[in-house]
Parts: sequence; structure tokens; C-alpha cells
Amino acid sequence: MFIVKKLVESQQGKVWCESVLGQGATFTVQIPVAKKSFSPIDAN
Repeated sequence: MFIVKKLVESQQGKVWCESVLGQGATFTVQIPVAKKSFSPIDAN
């Protein structure tokens, strides 16, 4: 998990864990994605 945390944070992301006793754990990784910028195409 240390390596995962460092890799995710290097991409300005987040990683966290939620657990319930006797039911297991859920690990979540969130990494931002850059929006593509584009110009509208002129139909003429």
C-alpha cells in the first residue's frame, strides 16, 4: 500500500480504505484526468 499511495499521490490523486469488521475492506483510488480542450469545427 505504501507504493500505491506514493504512485497515486505523484499523480495528484487520493487513495483511501473503508472497512467493516468481519466483512472486509474497500480500497479506493482517485486520479484526476485532464479535460481535453478542443475547438468547434466549422461546417462550411
